[in-house]
Amino acid sequence: MKYLPTPDFAAKLREFAQAPEVLGALSVVLSKLELLQPSDFDAARLPKAIVALTDGMFVAHENGLILFFTLQEDQNDESILLLLDIAHIARGASTSLTRARDPRRNAKYSPQRNSAINPLRNSAVNPLRNSAINPLRNSAINPLRNSAINPLRNSAINPLRNSAINPLRNSAINPKRNRSLNPRVNHAYDGPFVYDRDLTEIGFIVRANDCVNLIFDMNAEFVGLGVRNSVDGFTLFDRKNKWVGQLVPTVTEAFLRYNESNEWTGLVV
Repeated sequence: MKYLPTPDFAAKLREFAQAPEVLGALSVVLSKLELLQPSDFDAARLPKAIVALTDGMFVAHENGLILFFTLQEDQNDESILLLLDIAHIARGASTSLTRARDPRRNAKYSPQRNSAINPLRNSAVNPLRNSAINPLRNSAINPLRNSAINPLRNSAINPLRNSAINPLRNSAINPKRNRSLNPRVNHAYDGPFVYDRDLTEIGFIVRANDCVNLIFDMNAEFVGLGVRNSVDGFTLFDRKNKWVGQLVPTVTEAFLRYNESNEWTGLVV
């Protein structure tokens, strides 16, 4: 059978460009998939290394490689394998939520242990002290003043009007249907994840496009979105497009999370 990678899959694969063990395992999996016929994807006939999930999703395993794909038809009504996501678990590594960027285990991403990302110690990342990241003082990042970052005024970033970024209409970005994006199913999913100030994990993020990130709770329920703004952060909205806060970038990959009143509520990493 033919296979076709999605843009997100191709981008993820580039992360493994210097990992020959991953590329080797992927080559083995793709060689096996090419030999299959559509009828082979009946659950009773699937090879051992391929498992059928729900909603037409499949996952293949090979030497630590985890490949998520689905069976679809191309423009000529021929069956193809659409490659959705890829992950790799190093030998001996746990598939639990012991991620490299977990702030509960890595001090670099913990505001309690890294003063550079603690707004109570570093005024540069505190909107109450740095007017450049304060939406109440910087109109460029205030959606009530800048219509470009307000989904109620810009339909391109409004999931209720743009089905491409609506997880209820686009299954590719819905973790309930695309299990590769669901950390409860795909333990190799590396986030970003949403934490409160006590570092309790309360949600995760799925990238919809270059401008919009979708936010889900840990039950994969859609709770809101983040729109990229001019300070390299994200302006936050709930699922009804009400402005609820922002994510402020830090010197690490972590973002500090604030509500619309500039109260620090947690982080995303």
